[in-house]
Amino acid sequence: MIPWLRGWTDWAFRPEGAEPLALFRILVGLAIAVSIGSVLTDGVVEVLWVDVAHGGYRTFERVPWLVEQLGGPTLPVMTGLTVATVVASLVLMAGLGGRLTAFLLLQLYMAVDINTHAGGSYDLLIKNALWLCVLTPTTATWSLDAWILRGRPWRGRPVPAWARGLIVFQLILMYWTTGLQKLSAHWTPGGEFDALYYILQQPSWQLYDLSFFAWLYPLTQVGTAVTWVWEVTAPVWLLALIYRGTREKGGWLRATFNAWDVRTIYALVGIVFHGALVLTMNVGSFPMISLAFYVCLWDADEWRSMGRGVRGLFRRPPSRATAAEAATVQP
Repeated sequence: MIPWLRGWTDWAFRPEGAEPLALFRILVGLAIAVSIGSVLTDGVVEVLWVDVAHGGYRTFERVPWLVEQLGGPTLPVMTGLTVATVVASLVLMAGLGGRLTAFLLLQLYMAVDINTHAGGSYDLLIKNALWLCVLTPTTATWSLDAWILRGRPWRGRPVPAWARGLIVFQLILMYWTTGLQKLSAHWTPGGEFDALYYILQQPSWQLYDLSFFAWLYPLTQVGTAVTWVWEVTAPVWLLALIYRGTREKGGWLRATFNAWDVRTIYALVGIVFHGALVLTMNVGSFPMISLAFYVCLWDADEWRSMGRGVRGLFRRPPSRATAAEAATVQP
């Protein structure tokens, strides 16, 4: 076998802990429950998803197959589908039914995603996330499936590394292609880097009055430049992950990437970016579903190591007397 191909297959089928996949599944279900559940709690099902002939505000010339089979976009049909979507998202979070639950939830989500006037790119990302839940064993642990099969919900089984890698690849591909589409002078070098400033001044995006950013215009220029560079160089993130998984191999570039932990640096930029969106803009569930992918950037062992580090921060150090007594204990 070709050496590089053998190395890739060895990595792809290397067993690892399933906790990151489980956390991804839970966060995906939570994003759907919050997004679709808000339509129910706000009482706007009829406004958003019902045809004008039945009391809505617009005509739906083409509807998803499930809506058509149930009788069309009427209030009873769309209300039932909305409730079913929220219930299915909770079942996904609980980890019952494995890939079948994820597939059924995908069909329900496509059915309620009927109005292009009331959605965004996060709808596509949620559908991609659900497909990944269909393709990968996300209920291997932290699930009712694990409880039924092994007696405890946290008693999981190892999963192949390619499953987590597939989720991470989708994340990087999303950012990279998004950056490649930012071709206007407002985003790219040679322009004014004023895209974020103008976006923050659009009432349709604002959470509140952001006119004070007029005094912070240079800061928005820096944010625009960092965002664009970070997105178009997203393949560097992928390279950093590959180098992280092959630390035993030599090379100065690999050593440099791992010494600086470029993977985590890129992740921190993304977390700050999405945090700023949450604080300033109305972009639906985009930050929540995007950050769901981030949990797969670190494998289960790395998550456990970080957990031990956090617990260590809150652990009380021994008193001087206790330390002195321990030092005098004879072996």
